[in-house]
Amino acid sequence: MKMKVSLDNLRLVAPEKEKKAVGGTRTVKGSQRELSAELDIRGQTVEEAILEVDRFIDNAVLCGISTVTIIHGKGTGALRAGIHQHLRSNSSIRTFRLGVYGEGETGVTICEIK
Repeated sequence: MKMKVSLDNLRLVAPEKEKKAVGGTRTVKGSQRELSAELDIRGQTVEEAILEVDRFIDNAVLCGISTVTIIHGKGTGALRAGIHQHLRSNSSIRTFRLGVYGEGETGVTICEIK
């Protein structure tokens, strides 16, 4: 749609502030560290994903987040299998499980942090 408008009728609109997810982030007091409770690693190789998952879990421990969600997608299952194998040996993880209906089912892993 095209319109002809005189410059006198135009005004500058301030950009909207970004909305944060409810309960999805946490900030540590006295620090600038802010972390979402979800990590999306879809499309990455297992090696790339493991590095990112380790960094994410370390930050979650520092922020005091108790439950995190790792989104790996369904696909062939290779990424999920690699991540699960790695999570078994991670000392910061208490338990982990696949998502249930409404959480993402086999496309996500829910991790409980110690």
